[in-house]
Amino acid sequence: MTTQATNPVDYARGVLQVETETLRKQRDEIAATAELMVAALDGGHQWEIQRAVDRTVHLLNQLRRKDENR
Repeated sequence: MTTQATNPVDYARGVLQVETETLRKQRDEIAATAELMVAALDGGHQWEIQRAVDRTVHLLNQLRRKDENR
C-alpha cells in the first residue's frame, strides 16, 4: 500500500485520480438530472420549457467544454 510517507508522488497521484473520478461521476449525474428535468417539463407552459431547455443546454455545454479541456 502506498502511503504519503513512503511515496508522496504516487500517493498524490492516487488522490488526484480519486478526485477526478468523483468529479466525473458528479458531472454525469448533473447532466442526467438536467436531461430528465427537461423531459419532465413537457406539460409546462412554453416559456417555462424554453427557459429550462436554455439553462440545461448551457449547463451541458459547460460540462462538455470542461471535459474537452482536461
